[in-house]
Formats: sequence, C-alpha cells, structure tokens
Amino acid sequence: MQIIGAQRERGKATQVIMAEKGLYKGGALVNFNADERQALWDRVQGKVGGPGPEGT
Repeated sequence: MQIIGAQRERGKATQVIMAEKGLYKGGALVNFNADERQALWDRVQGKVGGPGPEGT
C-alpha cells in the first residue's frame, strides 16, 4: 500500500488516502505526533500534481 494523499483538519486525526498497484484502496485515520505529522504533510505536498490512481 502506498499513501497517495492526506487530509488534515486542526484538532482531528490525519486521514491518509491509499492505493495499491495504482488502484485506489481507501482511506484511514492515523495519529502522529507533531513532527511525524509535519514530515508526512511535507512529503505529500511534494507529490502534488502527480498522476492519480485508477478507480477514483
């Protein structure tokens, strides 16, 4: 599974969007400390504009 996106709202758990072999598989709520959450967000922002998975 690959994390292909993330949605975050202040005061709520981060939701990650996942795909496997290029196909959308769903989302999951994840809890990280502030440093881990920022690292994930920075990584996701670096992928903005990339190709989306099939089946979305």
